[in-house]
Amino acid sequence: MVSVTSFIRNMPASSLQAYFHHTGIELPTEVDWEAPEPEVARVTLRAVDELDDEARARIVNDAERVSALADDAGQTALYSVIDDRTVLDDLANGHARSLWMFLNEPVRFRHAEEVRYTDERRRGRSWDGFIGEPNLDLRRDEASIDAFKTALRDRFASNNIHIDIFGRYRPTFDGEDCELVQIAIYREGLLDDFLAFDDAGTLVRRARRPVFEAAMTYEPAPASSKSSPTTARAARRWFASWRATCWGSSSRAKRCPSAPTTSRFCFILSIFRPTRRMGSSPSRSSSCV
Repeated sequence: MVSVTSFIRNMPASSLQAYFHHTGIELPTEVDWEAPEPEVARVTLRAVDELDDEARARIVNDAERVSALADDAGQTALYSVIDDRTVLDDLANGHARSLWMFLNEPVRFRHAEEVRYTDERRRGRSWDGFIGEPNLDLRRDEASIDAFKTALRDRFASNNIHIDIFGRYRPTFDGEDCELVQIAIYREGLLDDFLAFDDAGTLVRRARRPVFEAAMTYEPAPASSKSSPTTARAARRWFASWRATCWGSSSRAKRCPSAPTTSRFCFILSIFRPTRRMGSSPSRSSSCV
């Protein structure tokens, strides 16, 4: 429970109180939230140890997600998706800011998780890019999104597709923030099974359809671009579907040179991985499409 210990010890008492109130987890030991913070942390840790497995697993999972955005890179991601940055400025530390977003802006918190993951792997092996027409107003209406989903279902034989489109910012080396649009795509994979114990404690195989994710970014400023699934062919297929439905332009885009280090503007990023499941550590493995 190292992550929970760090989560509790680094969290202001008022933020801890808000967490347990918001989640409805009832601690078996009463905590005096007005006591000195070291005492609050000690009593809270002892109370968490006495919780049942389900409640403790919930706290472990929440603590991992919140703590993952409490460092410098995580804070950059949080600030990149929030409208009123002063809300975070007034909070005590990175853990408090991360928890506030987790509790009060859960959708934006998920967006921040996506921002961090894509930016950390930007310019890695599993990305690719394209030079496209600048300053386009991407289509976000329901008809365009549905057309994009249909194109992805056809190309990747996925029954279910979910798409999030949101605005964000990325810091640049000259100290200014560049404005981006990020598209997070969740697609259903092929039927698979896994080992698990049933209620009677018998080892059984259970069927499931894993969910995989792709991330794409568009920078409206005059841009060179990159995209990255696990194969160049997959990148082109994602990009072609998006250009045909939400790009808002019929012009064809050129692929970026293979050495993008001199390019200030990046455009498409695609990364494939199973989504995180409750009670397990984040899975960041790649998958072919």
